Amino acid sequence: MNNHLILYSFRRCPYAMRARIALALSGLTYILREIDLKNKAPIFLDTSPKGTVPVLQLPSGDIIDESLLIVEWAIEHALTPTLKPSQLTSHLTLQHLHTHYIPALNRFKYPDRTPGGTQPTDIQTLTTSLIEWNQALTQHPFLESDAPSALDCALFPMIRQTRIADPQWFETLSLPSLKCWLQHWDTLLERSNIMNKYPVWTPKQPDQIIEPKLS
Repeated sequence: MNNHLILYSFRRCPYAMRARIALALSGLTYILREIDLKNKAPIFLDTSPKGTVPVLQLPSGDIIDESLLIVEWAIEHALTPTLKPSQLTSHLTLQHLHTHYIPALNRFKYPDRTPGGTQPTDIQTLTTSLIEWNQALTQHPFLESDAPSALDCALFPMIRQTRIADPQWFETLSLPSLKCWLQHWDTLLERSNIMNKYPVWTPKQPDQIIEPKLS
């Protein structure tokens, strides 16, 4: 039995980023297995047949293959309890995020992959949601309180993806509180090893052990 957590991840995947942020802010060490999503290792598929990242394998051998559940598990087992817990799987904000915002974001990011391309309703969905989250952040520095929570961890990678998809459009939006919040998380990424590049994992490689590094 392996005594370490094992995280199957893909660096640019926003869902995997959720997991890496939560593990880092919880002070948890893990073995990173960077996956080539176009050429998935058989061991990875044996571990989680659905073949998506992130996947967290616990020392017991149990598998968690949903990003929100990994965030909740990391907070529950945190050595450095930085993130406040949230009821992520039942949170109305995240229900909206996954049901409406992310589908609109995917069409916004990849218009050539969608029949008809990005629609005005997609832009409206993104804009309205961003304005609502900006309004929430005028009340306190983070989405739920004065301290970061699981909800912040869950939303940040998706909002970051929105900005990356069209930085010029994003900058035209009047979102001062949201942009300040983004800067906080950007700084965390810059000062940590959360977004470090690692080679694609193969079973013959030595373990890539990731220890929390938050300077």
